[in-house]
Amino acid sequence: MAKRASNAELVARTCRGENEAFEELVHRYNASVVALAYAILGERETARDVTQEAFIEALRRIDGLREPSKFANWVCGIARRMCIYRLRAAGRNPEEPLHESTARTEHADGPAARAERREREEATLAALRGLPLTYREVMVLRYLKERSYLEIAEILDLSPAAVEKRLVRAKEMLREKLRGYA
Repeated sequence: MAKRASNAELVARTCRGENEAFEELVHRYNASVVALAYAILGERETARDVTQEAFIEALRRIDGLREPSKFANWVCGIARRMCIYRLRAAGRNPEEPLHESTARTEHADGPAARAERREREEATLAALRGLPLTYREVMVLRYLKERSYLEIAEILDLSPAAVEKRLVRAKEMLREKLRGYA
């Protein structure tokens, strides 16, 4: 079985013009970048657009990446800045919770048996959108994208202890928002 190339190896190969190496980096981190962008923006299509733009910008600037092993953190940082810029350009404060008017819930038609589960999911996502950005990011990366504390710490440039504290606080905030929900 072939050894999986490290991020540093893939970055070096990309710098030498090997497009397949960059495609592998995109494949590895696309879902994480989309999740992060969605946590900030609250809109799936816009999150996908920003993700694509972030990877294009990363490719354009990859020769300047100082720590190739931290590619994931770097590309997430690019996407995060792009998201915050978009929010500010739209006159929104990135730290404010997302509201129903600024974050669309995607509705899917399905059998009646799934209606109750779907209702709970939508209530939870609405509560998640109501969290400040600092807490939304860690919740999405941990529970929707199933990233480890260490991976989240790298992506957000935090310590694992800070990630843990933010997750504890975010869960408390979510419990409060969902209190009384049947």
